[in-house]
Amino acid sequence: MSAASLPAALAAADSAEEKARISDAFASGLETSQLVGAVAVLAGGLVAAALLRRAERAEAA
Repeated sequence: MSAASLPAALAAADSAEEKARISDAFASGLETSQLVGAVAVLAGGLVAAALLRRAERAEAA
């Protein structure tokens, strides 16, 4: 099954079991997206900290 949105996928589902699988897949996708976003924010913060530390050292020298 392929659908453009969660409501469309749920509407096209034939059984309660299929609706449950669609909901679980959607929740899993959201969880993965949030995890990827959190890792990206952490990596960006680490890069910013490294650049700021480097700039401080350059000013002190």
